[in-house]
Amino acid sequence: MVYTPEIDRMNMRGVLSKADTITYAMGQDIGKYKGLRIISHGGADAGYRSFFVRFPDQRFSVNVLSNLASFDPGGMSFKIADIYLKDKEVESGLKKEKTESKIPTENKEIKINHDVLVSYCGQYEWQPGIFVSISLENDNLVVSAPELPKTPMIAVSATEFDVKAVSAKVTFILDSGKVSKMKVQMNGEEVIAMKIPDFDPTKTNLSEYTGDFYSEELSTAYTMVLDSGKLIARHFRTGDVLLVLNKPDQFSGNKWYLRNVMFTRDSSGKITGCNVSGGRVRNLKFEKAN
Repeated sequence: MVYTPEIDRMNMRGVLSKADTITYAMGQDIGKYKGLRIISHGGADAGYRSFFVRFPDQRFSVNVLSNLASFDPGGMSFKIADIYLKDKEVESGLKKEKTESKIPTENKEIKINHDVLVSYCGQYEWQPGIFVSISLENDNLVVSAPELPKTPMIAVSATEFDVKAVSAKVTFILDSGKVSKMKVQMNGEEVIAMKIPDFDPTKTNLSEYTGDFYSEELSTAYTMVLDSGKLIARHFRTGDVLLVLNKPDQFSGNKWYLRNVMFTRDSSGKITGCNVSGGRVRNLKFEKAN
């Protein structure tokens, strides 16, 4: 392939205003998998899922398409790559870093003190407005996320857990003796999710979030209602969206287009509207009708 300035720019990782370099470039994600350079991108809409990954130095690519919403095309892509790249000479570097990107099969489950497990429970912010929940069931940790049902976590050390269903490793990190975040290693990538300070959502008066909220940009409105003690965003075309309180004034929805709803207040504390984020939309403004 002949690389042009345009292609080179597509591979340039973005730099944030705080000078932090991110993995996302111009339409592609730039990273490494088991020591090998990769360029990838995933896609999802309705029940369809896809993932495309290139190993440019090995001149090898994998493209996985699916029409099942619960399918993991990214995980399958890397499993395929493991098969086709295992006999390559460059694989020597891959084998050296194998334990960094894939959960060791020799890990054995151990028992953790109940109070320690309780300290790990709570909400963790995976991405802005996207939360991962860690809870305790029958003295075992389980993890759940917007597209991940409750999934068991297997303790392999006092702070490390395997999530075999998605080939992930979770490490809880303590600051000053308290759990502040968790590190997740999955598909050759590492994500840090901060723990949300504990608060009791049952003490929140959900009725103050009810009413009609209008977006001038979309020329449409959602009606926030209470139904069986739960906050629902109701629309005559899209139906009901369940909103779950994660932290003060911030809710996550069970539909991608209302993934995060942050209510806004005036100086007197009265709710004046909300900002909605989801998919490729961030902070879409809705004003509350008087």
